[in-house]
Order: sequence, then C-alpha cells, then structure tokens
Amino acid sequence: MGFANRQTRGLFRKFPKSDFFHALLLGLDALPPVEETSGLQYRLNNLNYDCGPVNGIMTPATREAVRAFQSDHPTLAVTGDADAPTRERVRLVYGH
Repeated sequence: MGFANRQTRGLFRKFPKSDFFHALLLGLDALPPVEETSGLQYRLNNLNYDCGPVNGIMTPATREAVRAFQSDHPTLAVTGDADAPTRERVRLVYGH
C-alpha cells in the first residue's frame, strides 16, 4: 500500500466497498455526471444551493435549489425543472 499511511489504511478498512470514497482518497474525479440527479444535487449543494441529502431523487428541496440557481442565472427559465440548459450551466459554474 505504498501511498497509504496508518490513517488512510484505517479509512480503507472502514469503507471497504465505497468506490466513491476510494476515488476521493486517490484524488480522482468521482462525481456522478450532472445528467444524473445525484450529480446535480452534489454540485448544487457545493455551490450553496441546498438540495438536502444527495440521494438521486428529485425532491422538493432539490427542485427549490434548482429554482434558486435558475433565478441567479437570468438566461435560464425559472421552472424548478432540471432541463438541459440548467444542467449545463451547473456543470460550467461548478467547473465539471
């Protein structure tokens, strides 16, 4: 385990099946694509638009976060729907 120290080895044992966690430890881009609801939620949460938990479900909180994001970007229609232009803008603002 050349790159792992005592602390990271303990984390690997604690989360043995979490590919997402392993990718984060390795510094890899492990975000779900913005086309998936979980990818949209993750990005919006990190941009300070509160979707609640990242669960892959288009919840009322997620729709409200989408609506708030859309209202902050005047070229987007404020619908609360995560349409293609909204997802593309989230991707661009977030950086990937």
